[in-house]
Order: sequence, then C-alpha cells, then structure tokens
Amino acid sequence: TSTAGTNSNNKIYKNTISNVQFGIYFICPPVTSTIFETGNDIGGSVASNGNNITFGLANSNTTSGPWNRSVSAGKSGIIMRNRVGNSIRFNTINSRTDLAESVSSNGVVGINISNGSAPTGVTYTSTISDNTMTVYQTGINNFYGIDFGYGISTGTILCSNNNITLNQTLTALAAPNVIGIKASYTSAA
Repeated sequence: TSTAGTNSNNKIYKNTISNVQFGIYFICPPVTSTIFETGNDIGGSVASNGNNITFGLANSNTTSGPWNRSVSAGKSGIIMRNRVGNSIRFNTINSRTDLAESVSSNGVVGINISNGSAPTGVTYTSTISDNTMTVYQTGINNFYGIDFGYGISTGTILCSNNNITLNQTLTALAAPNVIGIKASYTSAA
C-alpha cells in the first residue's frame, strides 16, 4: 500500500548467472503510479562489482512468469518492473545464440525497464552505463539492447559507455524494432 513495503535499496554485485530465462528480475506488485521501487544497484560503481549474466533458455517461450506481475514471455538479462532511480552498471550480459522469441511483443532485451504505470510525484535518476552486452535473436519480435521503459518530466535518464552488439539471424523474418538504446520518453535530462 506504500513504498515502505517495496524491495528498494538492494545491491547485487559480483554474481555469475547462467542457464536462465531471466538473469536478474525485480518485480514490484502492485503496479501503480505511486508505488514503485527505487535505489536498487546492479553492478555497483566500479568494474570489479559487475555481474556476468548469460540468459535465455532455448525453446523456452513461457506465456507468463511464475510470479504475480511477471511479464509474458520474452527474455532479458536484467529486467526491472515499476522501477525508478536505479543503477545498472559494469555488467557483462550475453544471450544464447539460438534465442527464438516469436510469441511475445516483449522479444529479447539485454536490459529491460518495464512499466505497468508510469510513476507520478517523484524525482529520480535512472542510470544504465558501462555495460557490455551481446544479444542474439532468431525470432521475429522486438529486439533491444537497453529499453528504459518510460520516463517522466521529473526523471533523469543517464545512459553512457555501453557496448551493445545485437545479432539477428539473417534467415529469420525481420524484427519490427531493432534498437540499441530505447529511451524515447519525456525526461528532465
């Protein structure tokens, strides 16, 4: 019923994660414009704290995740739902080379900020920087390196020094959107 009960201010450093559909997944139910999670730090402020993630189970196109408010299908190295003011830095994110994501518009995303409702009444800074990722897709749906999910006029989106490689199989039908960094939203800066 308030931000007091959320999963905020977590620090996730120095992990090696593999053989998973999602590498790191934060979910904030209920998804409202006034209840959100903030202050989460994935990878820290120095390279030695970064996480090494290999994501995407082959032939795994689940129609929904196992938890309340999970996104339908899709595959991501890092996904955060209803988050503002978080930091994702110094991570190495790779997908399997045989990801076929054709059942969901979520597609394959290296780092995905997913929203249920854009936040209101908050000032924040979201930072995604200094990450290295190589992501593959053999399917026909959206394909992003980084998707900020949303932005508002009191929020600041910072994105720098990311090394993003997107590889789509040439024999597959083309994805409707192949975007390195998607941040086409209102923001303070």
